[in-house]
Order: sequence, then structure tokens, then C-alpha cells
Amino acid sequence: MGTNIFNKEYVFLNVDAKSKVEVLKFISKKAKDLNLAEDESLVYEGLMAREEQFTTNLGESIAIPHTKNDAIENPAVVVLKFNEDVVWNEGEDKVKLAISLLMPGKSKENIHLKLLSSLSRKLINKEFKDSLLKSDNVEEISNLINEDLGL
Repeated sequence: MGTNIFNKEYVFLNVDAKSKVEVLKFISKKAKDLNLAEDESLVYEGLMAREEQFTTNLGESIAIPHTKNDAIENPAVVVLKFNEDVVWNEGEDKVKLAISLLMPGKSKENIHLKLLSSLSRKLINKEFKDSLLKSDNVEEISNLINEDLGL
């Protein structure tokens, strides 16, 4: 593993999650499994704290849960597609796809802000968004993310 922020090992299809909490726990566990972080509970707390400030549900089936957190050692973009649409918060659109940004607390550059803004810009593009939502192919999703985020 180099310092790749994203690779196809970070794409998870058919994730079985029923709630935002389950999604954030899944991301936190994967962060540990993929050696991005040592402590999954701290990653979870960071993701949850962000949600409490402001929902990361963008609407139109996509959420971008993120955290900048000292528990994270290697920055990463993790992509999840769900078996069934997830209720993020009552009254919001359900979520089909989550693109999670996990950034080390120590990183000086505001790489997470750059990623967030380029991701948000890309997600305005209907074609990009539709391609991501329709695809059930890890390679295809990886290519879309790599090309569009320039990772």
C-alpha cells in the first residue's frame, strides 16, 4: 500500500446497512481493516460528530460522510453502495451511495477541503452522478472516481 488516497479496494458494493449509524460503523471498521486507522471507534466518533454539526446527505441519493481525525493515519476516499436505500435522517432523501473522506488530523494541507470541493462540484454533474448510481461494477466506479477527482 502506497499513499494512494483511493483504489478499488476502497469500493464496497451491496453493503447491507439499514441506518446512517450502521453506515458510519461500516466505514470505521473498513478504515481499520484497510490499515487507514488504528482505532475504529475514534473514526466513528469523528464521522458522527460531523453529522451532528451538519448532515452530509447531499440529497438525490448521495451522502459524503467525512472526518479529519487523529485516529486516521492514511488519507482515503471510501465508496459504498447499499443493497437498499438508507434513511440518513428523517425527512431527508434516502441514500443509495456514500463517498466517505477520511483524513488524518495531522495533515497540514487542507487536502480534505480540496477533495470535498472537487467532489461537490463533480456531484453537480448529472452524468457523473447517474453513472455512479447506476454502476454495479467496482472497476467502473473506481475509474469514475479516479478520473473525476484526479486521484
